[in-house]
Amino acid sequence: LAIAHGVGAKSRLEFPIGKALFETEGWITNVRISPSGDALAFIHHPRTGDDGGSVMVIGREGKPKPLAEGFSTAGGLAWSPSGREVWFTATQVGGNRALWAVTLSGEKRILARVTGNLTLHDVARDGRILVSHDTLRSGILGYAPGDAREKDLSWLDWSGVRDIAADGSWFAFVESGE
Repeated sequence: LAIAHGVGAKSRLEFPIGKALFETEGWITNVRISPSGDALAFIHHPRTGDDGGSVMVIGREGKPKPLAEGFSTAGGLAWSPSGREVWFTATQVGGNRALWAVTLSGEKRILARVTGNLTLHDVARDGRILVSHDTLRSGILGYAPGDAREKDLSWLDWSGVRDIAADGSWFAFVESGE
């Protein structure tokens, strides 16, 4: 059994439980044991609260190796059926994750890219994948002066209010989605 958990202000990866292999001031997600049982793959998020990060592999001897780095968002990881690749969902720019594969020597390739955001949940022994197509949205709901009902005041997919006039006649917002 492998675990990632908080220890004080750090996040620690243990394999087996009680044997610390990796520690970070950030956080660790998607820990998976290789099919042969001799290594772990995981996503290292170096900054707490930020889901950007790197796909890492570490053996029982405790030497971490980054396989794929520099993702603005990374979430979802599993070993390929052969154990020669790690499959994961991430993107280098923006927020819409694609499905990637990376070899243990660090050669990356995209397996699938769609409009929107993918999250890998699992890979079956026959290569079928369990993946979700996620729609993330931030919006603005409100009443304008004289309105009887609340309405959607969003522009595109990630609107956020920054200021509102005292009389409610206008508001300033930002749009930062895809």
